[in-house]
Amino acid sequence: MVIPKIVDIELRRGLRINPSARKEISYNILTEDCPVNEMCDGSWEQAIQIYADLYHKRFTVGEMDMLIAAFCIEHDYALVTNNTSDFVNVDGLVLEDWTQ
Repeated sequence: MVIPKIVDIELRRGLRINPSARKEISYNILTEDCPVNEMCDGSWEQAIQIYADLYHKRFTVGEMDMLIAAFCIEHDYALVTNNTSDFVNVDGLVLEDWTQ
């Protein structure tokens, strides 16, 4: 498992807003052996393309979600989430719903 820095930031900011010792401990245990990777230039370019593609289709996606999707596409990673509805319109993104 690889964690994009943008995902790490999104999860940790959620914990800062709604502190939960149990969730923070769980996150730290889950990620202790996982590399946290920065986005490279290719991922940023992919994010721009995702935005343009969705704009022309009249879909929107949150900024953080767009960056997460771009990172996964750039590196040929599947995005594992329970929130597939935010990503279903992104072309080329492999989604896996962890609740199923």
